[in-house]
Amino acid sequence: MLDNKMKIIKLLDFLTPILAEYLYRHLKNKYKQNWWQAGVLGKLEEHHKRDLPSGGEDQSLLNKLDIDKLTILIAIVHWEEIFLPLTTSRVRTYIREIRDIRIHFYAHRGMEPIEDREVSRAADTITRVLEIIGEHEKILDLQTLLQDMERFQPAESEQIDRLDNKVAELEALRLLLKDEEEGSRLLHELAEQGRWIPKHILSYDLGFDLFPPKEIKEKVKYPVELINLLLNAENQLTPNLLCVLGDIYQLGLGVPKNQKSGTEYFFKAAEQGAAKAQYLVGKMYEEGKVVPKDYQKAIYWYGMAVGRDSKEAQFSLGYLYYEGKVVSQDFEKAWKLCQKAANQGSNEAKYLIGSIHLKRGSYKKALFWLQKAADRDIAEAQYLLGYIYYKGKGGVEKNYKVAMQVLVKAADQGIAEAQFLIGEMYCEGKKGEIKRNYNKAMQWYLKAAHQGHAEAQIKLAHLYNKGNVDKE
Repeated sequence: MLDNKMKIIKLLDFLTPILAEYLYRHLKNKYKQNWWQAGVLGKLEEHHKRDLPSGGEDQSLLNKLDIDKLTILIAIVHWEEIFLPLTTSRVRTYIREIRDIRIHFYAHRGMEPIEDREVSRAADTITRVLEIIGEHEKILDLQTLLQDMERFQPAESEQIDRLDNKVAELEALRLLLKDEEEGSRLLHELAEQGRWIPKHILSYDLGFDLFPPKEIKEKVKYPVELINLLLNAENQLTPNLLCVLGDIYQLGLGVPKNQKSGTEYFFKAAEQGAAKAQYLVGKMYEEGKVVPKDYQKAIYWYGMAVGRDSKEAQFSLGYLYYEGKVVSQDFEKAWKLCQKAANQGSNEAKYLIGSIHLKRGSYKKALFWLQKAADRDIAEAQYLLGYIYYKGKGGVEKNYKVAMQVLVKAADQGIAEAQFLIGEMYCEGKKGEIKRNYNKAMQWYLKAAHQGHAEAQIKLAHLYNKGNVDKE
């Protein structure tokens, strides 16, 4: 049986030519023979079209459009003018969900386990898209594919990791320095096998997510051969590879840690126009850990990266406007920036959009965006979602069981407010939903109190004084 990652890849591969044909029909209807130049190349951002040909046979051109570009063209670029009048807004929601699936599973998850429910979610979303665009016969083909995938057992020759990691990665890097397109293709193949060095290198492309430094330090270590290859070719490295050297030195990925050298590589890449580097330089100035804190420089570099469509910078600058501490608070600017980031799959941006709707009193819209972020394990979104169900505000009915489910997820990620609310529910008891349990209340209050939560500390004292729990 195929693993869940391969199932999702096959599902997206199944949908790609169907969406391509759907897009082609409507672009051809609007732009006639100029559909490629005017409807595709003339509409996509530079970084999305850099690998596309300037012309060719229609079918050959369609084959160049991957699921990422197709979802952008349908749900973003041409939505208002072409597709909205033809269908319902639901199809845009499902197309965006497809893009979200692609971003998180096709390109980035590697060896992380993918649950069966995520495969079901992908299949269900694709089915709904097919229904709405009128491809009913393809639904039967999809069902056949799902049955075949359950029966499929890969042959011995198809098992991953056929090549020694270091040899394959060294060859990919050599090829990348000679031929960026071919080298990138090989790196993608290795990354899809779950190899962390290719995944790390590709993470500096705009279509990929950056990994948290802690995760990089745990899973990535560059062999000396790869480091020497990068250093010997330093003057011809792309900005993205300069970022890789920045991580190698800042985090000590195969060399002694050297913050100064690592920072210099990031600044060099940022000055050469690398969006991810510009975002990271902005973050360095905002945090003030490796360079002196300077919010104006942080805003400048975030702005530069936003101009190059960095979703990380869009969210970070949006958050500054949302928070209103270093710039004047402006929810409208924050919302616009986060909407752009969310369209590229930023889960943190989805959380912030939900927070903005919550502050504006739009609880149902808040619920929609917070649920999206919570489904991707954004702890703050899980807390706010639980809070809405706990309070039952804005036309949303109280539901303590649902509140408990999502609050526990947030609490397990260390959100003190979630830990406190769970303590409250156990302390008060919610008839028919949550049974009163002082000992469990104490355990959750204690977790929040250890993080300095003042109300939790007071509640703990009351429980001890009343003798509801053991004082040990």
